[in-house]
Amino acid sequence: MLLSCGPKEKAAEIKLEKETVSFNTIPRGKVILIPFKFKNVGNDVLKITKIDASCPCTKIVSSSNNILPDETGEIWVSYDSGQDSGEVEQYISIETNTKSLMHTLTIKGVVTDN
Repeated sequence: MLLSCGPKEKAAEIKLEKETVSFNTIPRGKVILIPFKFKNVGNDVLKITKIDASCPCTKIVSSSNNILPDETGEIWVSYDSGQDSGEVEQYISIETNTKSLMHTLTIKGVVTDN
């Protein structure tokens, strides 16, 4: 067994409350806001360096960018259903300074023609 007496390596680690959020059923043309909550469970500052959406209908409204260890943050996503119909699934890619650099959030639901 190997024991280390040196300092523990500093690293940020993101823990998402949910990776996928369902908005159930909404009428075409409705704009909704969806929060994704997360926590930095690492021992270094969590830095969100880039956020991209898979569709122009999905926009990042606000985001916590630098989260201290043991602190929480939110990413708010706006989805405009104006051009969609039927089952919808959109992806948001988050680039961070964690060991796994990329993380994916998903919003899904059904858009009706009402």
